[in-house]
Amino acid sequence: MDPAEGFEPEASFGTHFFLDLVEADILYIPLYPGDEGYFLDEGFFIGAPNELGKTLIGYEDYNEIVRVIDVSESSQWLSAALLVNPDNKSAECYLVLSK
Repeated sequence: MDPAEGFEPEASFGTHFFLDLVEADILYIPLYPGDEGYFLDEGFFIGAPNELGKTLIGYEDYNEIVRVIDVSESSQWLSAALLVNPDNKSAECYLVLSK
């Protein structure tokens, strides 16, 4: 799913899940690595411990497709905040350093 390889991912991929998000008025945020103005620290997301099993007991089978990350336990950051503006289709993530 790399635009650099000529493949532009489509957020829906024709799934009912995407339709459920839209109908529930849940804002989704597709990321397109490689596009100008985008930055995603994939190493952090891949390397951080997955807390899914602690958050949803019994759902450990989904560890390969769903990641829950405790930012304060996984990095030098105290917290993270995501601000989304659906009107201009922008999002910014702010990280707060721990003391």
